Amino acid sequence: MNPWIRIAAPLLTAALLGVAAAQAEVYRWVDENGEVHFSDRPRPGASTVRVPKAPAPAPAEAGRAERQRRLLEAWQAERIRKREARSQAEAQARERRRNCAIARDNLRQYRSARAVYRLNAEGERVFMDDTERSRLIAQWQGEVARWCD
Repeated sequence: MNPWIRIAAPLLTAALLGVAAAQAEVYRWVDENGEVHFSDRPRPGASTVRVPKAPAPAPAEAGRAERQRRLLEAWQAERIRKREARSQAEAQARERRRNCAIARDNLRQYRSARAVYRLNAEGERVFMDDTERSRLIAQWQGEVARWCD
């Protein structure tokens, strides 16, 4: 288990248990460093997070337990959202690298080949003239610019 989780989980639980039972709403905001925070107190620029209600525990602990549950669910939902966003960003980066490699390879081939041809409907080679070849080189230069950093 990650040592930070061993330290952070009890601290988070203790902090949530120590919160006064004033409201049942959860607020979410992002600080100047881009970190997402959750609280039971509104802050400037904070948005309200809708968390579905669960069956209430004993009346004396109802407010504290409800608020703790809402904060934990909001925290978990944010972790899931970040994980999905990271996964999507990694997939997009893989696609960019793949498309960049294809574009660079095609551009290299069109620039270095002595003669470039395509196959017609009958499967016969039809050699391209310099104008068509220049158009294809320009097209692949655009693809390299689009996909490569």
